[in-house]
Amino acid sequence: CSSHVAVLGGVHVRLVRPEGTLEVAFGASSYEASPVLATDICMSTENAPVPHPFADLLGFEITTRGDGRCTSELMAAESHLNPHGSVHGAVLYALADTGMGGALSSLLDAGERCSTIEIKINYFRPARPGRLRCETAVVHKGRRTGALESAVYDADDRLLARATGTFMILSAP
Repeated sequence: CSSHVAVLGGVHVRLVRPEGTLEVAFGASSYEASPVLATDICMSTENAPVPHPFADLLGFEITTRGDGRCTSELMAAESHLNPHGSVHGAVLYALADTGMGGALSSLLDAGERCSTIEIKINYFRPARPGRLRCETAVVHKGRRTGALESAVYDADDRLLARATGTFMILSAP
């Protein structure tokens, strides 16, 4: 069993795999979940924020969330660039994926969680360093799956990418 420790934006993160746990600490407070759950967490169904180490790593935040909608933002910097000087497509994908999880989780019942099944993204223009915003909405929520759409914009409200995704809805183990 291996253990990894990192400090991300002042947040202490310890990940132990394969049978271990993810532990996130903010000062005296900590949160613990199985590694399987760690990738699915961005907000609880009670609308209380929970730790999101991946968002902290990339530097984005969820600015609004509720009623099947979510907005996430990122100040894209040099560390987000690909070798050609534009923001790496995976950064826009991560904004869309996390926004989709946030939007769908706002509609889930207590004890439910969601996870990505698939996402398709179209890139329309290169993203440059600066403020990026992703707006996401639930298109359909069924008993076991949800369909979502995200759009990523730059600071001038130019459409950079559009994504559609399908998420599974899971009951707590």
